[in-house]
Amino acid sequence: MMEFHVSIKSGRRTHAFTFVEILVALSVLALVSASGLVAITLLNREAALHRIYTAAQTVAISQIELCLADTPFNPQLGQVPSELAIGTHTITETPLYADPNSDEVMVVGTVTTTVADAGLTAGGTNLNARTIAVTVTYQYRGRNYSVKMNTIRCSDV
Repeated sequence: MMEFHVSIKSGRRTHAFTFVEILVALSVLALVSASGLVAITLLNREAALHRIYTAAQTVAISQIELCLADTPFNPQLGQVPSELAIGTHTITETPLYADPNSDEVMVVGTVTTTVADAGLTAGGTNLNARTIAVTVTYQYRGRNYSVKMNTIRCSDV
């Protein structure tokens, strides 16, 4: 049975990392971790901003649908629902976003609905159409945002 022994003799020790190499590796790891943390924080902030914007759109859409679905709307017969009365209606402190981990409302908005006569005529006859503009305004992180939606509704007759 033969045995081989190999020994390398060198003036420098090369079997371990130096302190400087470890510090450089830790610095690179810390830099990558910090940039990842910043990216996740920004992503979370953008996600919250879009959730609130979607909530504001939902409030505007439901106000539009309320105006479109409220019946009867026959101005010729004097049947005009309060939602379709010409003028501006404002609802303040409308909750838009609540923290999912608690029931605390974090963002509230103001819903402004403006109803006007569209001025549409056919053959000289007023069609009694109403233009409806809904604006939801809110503030998030010190900045103002708004969602605007418009529609038109004609008489039921």
